[in-house]
Amino acid sequence: MIIKAAVRRPVAILMVFMGLVLIGYRARQLLSIDLLPSINYPNLTVITNYSDTPADDLTRLVTRPLEEVITGLAGVRRVVSKTREGVSTITVQYEWGTEMDFANLHLREAIDGRAYRDDFPEEADRPLILRWDPSARPIVIMVLHGESPMPQMTEFAREVVKPALEQIDGISQAEVIGGADREILVRPDLNKLRLYGLTMADLGTALRVANISFPGGRIRKGPLHLPLRILGEFENLDEIRQTEIPAAGPGIVIGDLAEVLDTSKEPDGFTLNADEEVVSLHLYKEVGENTISTTEEVDHILDILGGQYPDLDYTFIYRDADFVEESFKGLNQSLMFGAGLAFIVLFFFLMDWRSPLVVGLAIPVSIMTTFAFLHFAHVGLNLMSLGGLSLAAGMLVDNSIVVLENINRHLKLKWRRGETVADVCARAAAEVASPVIAATLTTVAVFFPVIYVPGIAGEFFRDQALTVTISLIVSIFAALLLQPMLSAHILRIPGDRPSLIFRPGESLFQGIQSRYHHLLERVMDHKAIFLVLVMIGIAVAGYFGSTMRLGFMPDRTRGDFTLALELPAGTPLELTRRTASDLAAFLAPMDEVLTVYTQVGVTERTLASLKEYSAANTARIRVMLHPSRHGRQDLAKIKERLKPLLESKEGTIFTYHEEGVGLREILASGESAFTLGVTAEKSAEALRTAELLLPRLREIDGLQGVEMDRVMGNPTIEVSIDREKALRFGL
Repeated sequence: MIIKAAVRRPVAILMVFMGLVLIGYRARQLLSIDLLPSINYPNLTVITNYSDTPADDLTRLVTRPLEEVITGLAGVRRVVSKTREGVSTITVQYEWGTEMDFANLHLREAIDGRAYRDDFPEEADRPLILRWDPSARPIVIMVLHGESPMPQMTEFAREVVKPALEQIDGISQAEVIGGADREILVRPDLNKLRLYGLTMADLGTALRVANISFPGGRIRKGPLHLPLRILGEFENLDEIRQTEIPAAGPGIVIGDLAEVLDTSKEPDGFTLNADEEVVSLHLYKEVGENTISTTEEVDHILDILGGQYPDLDYTFIYRDADFVEESFKGLNQSLMFGAGLAFIVLFFFLMDWRSPLVVGLAIPVSIMTTFAFLHFAHVGLNLMSLGGLSLAAGMLVDNSIVVLENINRHLKLKWRRGETVADVCARAAAEVASPVIAATLTTVAVFFPVIYVPGIAGEFFRDQALTVTISLIVSIFAALLLQPMLSAHILRIPGDRPSLIFRPGESLFQGIQSRYHHLLERVMDHKAIFLVLVMIGIAVAGYFGSTMRLGFMPDRTRGDFTLALELPAGTPLELTRRTASDLAAFLAPMDEVLTVYTQVGVTERTLASLKEYSAANTARIRVMLHPSRHGRQDLAKIKERLKPLLESKEGTIFTYHEEGVGLREILASGESAFTLGVTAEKSAEALRTAELLLPRLREIDGLQGVEMDRVMGNPTIEVSIDREKALRFGL
């Protein structure tokens, strides 16, 4: 009944589908674009800062007490802690489906109950709870160049560039990496201090007392009551030099006993572009925002800053949007080529230009209508959803072909007296409606339940499952409502033979049909032999299938990689910088290399950086290659050239990490694919055991980039107090 109504009311059906197409076109513009679906891991991270505290003491005083109260909370699946000098990081992993807002409240209550006890260190900061987002990786890495001194460039980056970029919708944080901080240095003469009987604490007290501002209450000025503020902060170096030292008596000032210098703070790390020291910024995107539009807005803001500050010079090291655009371009091309090839095949197979035109309209109509429903289902455009759309593109025409073939069959037959072409189209479409719906729903039954699969698989494949499901359901309505209506107005009664242009194709199809019929007869005459061959084929295929390498995602790389270096413990920062700079200078001139970006020492304090060990003896060299189809081969060549140079540096540990795609970082939740933990009564014993296992693990085939997370490997100078002597000297 509904099919007949659709054929008899073409304007209504045409308006309905045109409205859906227009809504889909607008929804396509509003859909967020990203590389992969936004996966919300049920994880919370507890960070506690306790400055200048060794890892062993921090573990005993902070990490273990917090772990004791965390493990007893409801819904906690796993607790992983990493303690480094000055910072304790505890990652709390919950069961999938846990309501994270309530989990956050319960975790805060438990931690505060432990942190405010008397045996918890008072000097430690209050534990901070953060939602750990595994995709919290920079979408843009940029560096600033210039002739200005490094402290001025760093200040410009923090005071001008960083605030401007953080105001962009979609940018959650702009982190300034590297550079140099301005510092006012007071360098005392120790001989003069002894002469006056002063200590460093006396100088510190004098400066602290003199450099202060505080409110002074309110004063009356006429009819007004005005707030009063006492200003006493230093404004220049001379004021510091003229500060009197109360402990030394009147007339003795800081300038008499010390030098006061305007200098740079001793750095904890450096960032290098090739071998040039630079200030860099890492831009982080808010979850669910459009990567491409956010990056375009970043370019716009930087253009505005360039107009206001002509000396602004910057270079992009890496941009996620470039890879996303490249991936989307490839998928869109595949989708367009697939639709075009489907139309060409239909054109020669159906041997009529009208029939492919009717079927070909089902692809764009179904796809644009699918965009409308994706918008309401909160599904963005990413590799999974577009992959599902590409997968469904071939299925979209299946229903239309079935309906169209039955319509053509009925048109070739002698129809009933008094029937029009519209009546024939409606009757033919109604005849195959049940099998069309049944065949489509069986495919939907395979994909749709995926959205209810718990864990990362359900989160990751949800967008693809919804896309395939929506597009196939839309294709049913397109085949049973739009298809008969278009057929009634476009198709004509076919002739006995096709046009001259299609006759070679007709001969080819007839020949294939004849050979197929002959082969089918022979198979039916030898059923047993054919069945045995099929079973042998299944067994062979099963054997080869069982030996295939298993993995969650396919290996994809553009060749970009990070070379992580760890020099012997205790290596000074300058030596680490010189080593990394030499390697960067060696890599930069290579034909395959586009950019070399190096981070030496401790350069960032983000949550993501806490997952990696960084110290004065570590460096990370990120190498971006020229776009090529042979990225893996280029990477192998560079590794081969680097091998002699790296092996010549005794005591240096180096590992490679592929970069640029971002799948491993997102899907592995910030952890390696394979992690081996060593547990012992004492941390020193665990460290020795891990050092013995490390070379053996590196010899195992299939493992690469094997490294030890050295949270307790830093050398420490310990001073043991002789209590008797201390008491004897009154200390």
